[in-house]
Formats: sequence, structure tokens, C-alpha cells
Amino acid sequence: MRRSGVMVEAMLRACATLVGFWRTRDGAVTVDWVVLCAAATALALATMELGQSGLAEYSQNVRNEVQAPHFQTNWTH
Repeated sequence: MRRSGVMVEAMLRACATLVGFWRTRDGAVTVDWVVLCAAATALALATMELGQSGLAEYSQNVRNEVQAPHFQTNWTH
């Protein structure tokens, strides 16, 4: 019985700490930064996903040109 009472007290203290954190300006600023960083990370991942196929094709073309014994361009016919 004593153990559950200690658990309840610990949970109440944790809740009080969280409520106090949310009510202060520091808590709001921290949440703002977390949301901003998450949005920047999501944007970076989306950009990488969109550009990955084009970049792979471009890098393959560059690799083929560099490894070819001679360069072929439109103006060397």
C-alpha cells in the first residue's frame, strides 16, 4: 500500500512540474524551438527524397562521361 502512495506522489509532482513548465515563457519558447527544428528536419528530408532520383541519374551521367575514353558532346560531331 505504501508503494502505490509513493508512486501517486511522484506522478503528482511530475504533473505539477509539467504544468509549471507549460505556463512559463521558457516552456513556450522551448516548444517553439522543438516545432521549428522538427519542421526544418521534415523539410530537409522531403527535399532529399524529391531530389534523390534526379541526383542519382545526374551522377550516373557524370560517372559515365568521366570513365568514357573520350567526351561526347553535341558540338564535337
